[in-house]
Amino acid sequence: MKRIVASAIAAAALCAASSCGSGAGRWDDVDTVALAGTVIVEDELLRSPLGITASDDNIFVWNSGKSDTLIDMFDLGGHRIRSFLTKGNGENRMPYIEFARYSQLDSALIVGSSAFNGKLMNVTGLSGSAPQLVTRFSFSERIVGSPSDTVVPSSLVMQLENGAIVTANLTPGGMLALYSPQGRFRRFVQPYPDKSLLGDSVPDYALPNFFVMIGGTSPDGKHFATSSKLGDILAFGTATADSVDIVTYTGKPQKGINVVQSPDNYCRVEYNDSLEYFYPFGLALSNSHVYAVTGGIAATFNTGVASMKAGGGAPVYINVYDYEGNPVRVLRVPLGMCRIAVTPDDSRLFAFVESDDNGYQIISFDL
Repeated sequence: MKRIVASAIAAAALCAASSCGSGAGRWDDVDTVALAGTVIVEDELLRSPLGITASDDNIFVWNSGKSDTLIDMFDLGGHRIRSFLTKGNGENRMPYIEFARYSQLDSALIVGSSAFNGKLMNVTGLSGSAPQLVTRFSFSERIVGSPSDTVVPSSLVMQLENGAIVTANLTPGGMLALYSPQGRFRRFVQPYPDKSLLGDSVPDYALPNFFVMIGGTSPDGKHFATSSKLGDILAFGTATADSVDIVTYTGKPQKGINVVQSPDNYCRVEYNDSLEYFYPFGLALSNSHVYAVTGGIAATFNTGVASMKAGGGAPVYINVYDYEGNPVRVLRVPLGMCRIAVTPDDSRLFAFVESDDNGYQIISFDL
């Protein structure tokens, strides 16, 4: 396990070795806690859900483009309050949502979409009848302090309480890019995995297609955490007075993908039985901890998803970390594969699941 500590402004980097199972730190002495939950939202109240996040008082479910409104809001007891954010283009609309996080700093939802790359978008006025979509921060077309073709922010734009900005980056320079509060590029953090893991024909520019970071900020804005869609890679960050301290962990190398380039420069992606998903549903963040549903070998994972929908499936294990990347505990939930959210104070965990018998459900767990 490779561990890298970095500072956004001071540009210090330290490396050390550690050993563990999936993800950062050591898990040998960490307790596993079995949880039992209660269904609080049934299928008839859910439409086409893709993900879930939580505030101190509410649960927010974001929907696919099959729904005319993209966000459904519930209280923590599962009672529906309202739907908002109209699908589409133009003022106060989004064509689709890729992720949502709650911000206590703004009493708003941070929402991301590749239609808004390089922009930090908030949905404000959550307690009112007509929440509004506003731009909290936007990069200029050319990133100040760097050539325009060197740094390309993704839809994941994270601004911490001290104003410092971290984005997932869509060029081969690095997986994460750090900026000043004014948007001036500082430097990259976490190099991309060696492209040879994907075969002999992968061009450098294609690496972000496989290893792009997903994640978000903690509700209080003091921390961030990201995981890679492929690859055993995690990053944890904490705002300091004038900087951001970042710890990154790289575990098992990605296997099971082979990219074959044809003579006319088209690429074909082939997968084999060694393909593994490490953090298949991304991360859930409280003010103190990071929660990650662990994955496994793809064939087993996909079988588990199918079994879960049929009413079975093996239990899911959720790794819990602090913001220095240290293991805290493991949660065992009897749900099969699921997407999760957690309240800012770590008091409750919510899981969004799907089954053939019951359709979509939201299940609540006391922590």
